[in-house]
Amino acid sequence: MEQDLLLANPDPDRDFEDYTDDVSSRIFQTWRDGYGFSEPAPGYPGNGTGSAVGYSQPPFAEQTIVHGGGQSMPLAYDNTGAGGKARYSETQREWPSPQDWTRNNVKALTLWFYGDPNNTAEQLYVAVEDNAGHVKVVNHPELDSVLGASWHEWNIPMESGFSAAGVNPKAIKKMYIGLGSRVSPKAGGTGTIYIDDIQAYPSRCVPSKAKPAASLNNDCVVDSLDVVMMAQEWLVRDVAEDVWKGTFSSQDIGAPTAAGSFSFDGNTYTITADGNDIWGSADAFHYASRQISGDCQITVRVTSLQPVHEWVKAGVMIRDTLNAGAPNAMIAITGSAGGSATFQWRPQVDGASSSSRTLTGISPPACVRLVRKGDTFTGYVFLNGKWQQEGQSATVPMTDPVYIGLAVTSHVAGTLTTATFDRACTFSAAELHADGIVNFKDFAVLADMWLEELLWP
Repeated sequence: MEQDLLLANPDPDRDFEDYTDDVSSRIFQTWRDGYGFSEPAPGYPGNGTGSAVGYSQPPFAEQTIVHGGGQSMPLAYDNTGAGGKARYSETQREWPSPQDWTRNNVKALTLWFYGDPNNTAEQLYVAVEDNAGHVKVVNHPELDSVLGASWHEWNIPMESGFSAAGVNPKAIKKMYIGLGSRVSPKAGGTGTIYIDDIQAYPSRCVPSKAKPAASLNNDCVVDSLDVVMMAQEWLVRDVAEDVWKGTFSSQDIGAPTAAGSFSFDGNTYTITADGNDIWGSADAFHYASRQISGDCQITVRVTSLQPVHEWVKAGVMIRDTLNAGAPNAMIAITGSAGGSATFQWRPQVDGASSSSRTLTGISPPACVRLVRKGDTFTGYVFLNGKWQQEGQSATVPMTDPVYIGLAVTSHVAGTLTTATFDRACTFSAAELHADGIVNFKDFAVLADMWLEELLWP
């Protein structure tokens, strides 16, 4: 089994690799659940919660949905209280002797998890317990995270996450992974998530948490690679977007089962939407738009998207009319499918839709841009410090004025999803001086930060 999580050079593929289908080496015999096991004797009666680790028949570990290596841990949860179980679900792993989680200068605990849109949204948490019985629970910040059918990395700083709460990091005896509330249990739902690559790390490069502003390529150090990226963006200028000078109105397009809604609080745009899809020969979604003529572009950041389906979509669209089968072009973030973004279009009234996708590794918050030049439409995603084209451009004839705005569909008729947007996108990661153009002023900022490195935590 995985002897301990603290390695000077962690191998992210080893966490669940040693478990087999043989008695004494099954995954649920180490990561114990609510159902327990009978062999080898004396067995284990279960921890009383609604959790189930692994499968009832071999192979007991998951061998298809994996993040690294060949296996991950399935963790089913049932927080309904059925069968007298507690109304929360957790698996626990206990070490024979206390573990020192400070050696090798360890600073953070990291795990990866994979959800399912059919899950009930329940609070995901990790807890640790020292040999004196002190326990600290850390909740994942996003309740809906267990709905996403993609791998999510969760980084927990040791100091603020566990040590500051009175847990002795030099004597960790147990670790728990659960869903629901172990402190205040209440009736909830069911689902299954997958866990992989649990590791403890020293400070390392985690650009989503911390990095120097001039680390344009997200490697957390300012060096020659960032100069190359700035050179590629040299003299690129910001482009004013006239779309934001008007007021958006919103409506359901097509025939969604449930009515959608749109709101703006001065900073965040929020759309709640039903609809079976934006695709095929007719669409069903909620659209917040205004009319515009001529060449134009629209840029937004999709800050959140409730992943009720892998093809749930939230993004920007330019549309000929407000009819369900109207010609349109769209760049959207998805629930998890297509690399989590898609550029798509319908070139004629009531015609078939097409898409083009080349980028991967995209998830909210993510900036997207749609550009119209004549009848040519191009979609972009801001990825790895620069705007990158998603797939090919498309030709879609439209008659001015057209409708431009924000579009959301749940892809599940009768089920609402919620997406939020803002305008916190940069036209170039190389614009460090904030004057609307990449030039020597930006290079001067980069030079001032030369060889600066910022690791997390």
